[in-house]
Amino acid sequence: MIGDTIRTLRTERGLSQTEVAQGIGLSEMAIEYYEKNKWQPGSPTIAKLARFFEVTVEEMLNGYDFIHDEQGEDIFIVKRIRNNQFKIISRVKSIKKTIEGRENNNVEINY
Repeated sequence: MIGDTIRTLRTERGLSQTEVAQGIGLSEMAIEYYEKNKWQPGSPTIAKLARFFEVTVEEMLNGYDFIHDEQGEDIFIVKRIRNNQFKIISRVKSIKKTIEGRENNNVEINY
């Protein structure tokens, strides 16, 4: 769903919901509701989001997939090109691996 795509693009770029909201002229609550798929953005908002994230409207609408590596340690954010062909957009270390590497295991997760 488009909310998942918005959240993926935002977190991939290290942005807060507030920064995205300010960047496209909406409220932080609107971004939060889009990301939770409570609200669906209209065409003008989708176009603003696409420009803000420097992706196409098609990429906003079609979204991204997530694939784990064989060991389950890393997550790849991928864009489906054809049925069984993917383009790797980003690689993310798994949260479990990140937590294990910290001394106090206190981790704040923002999405």
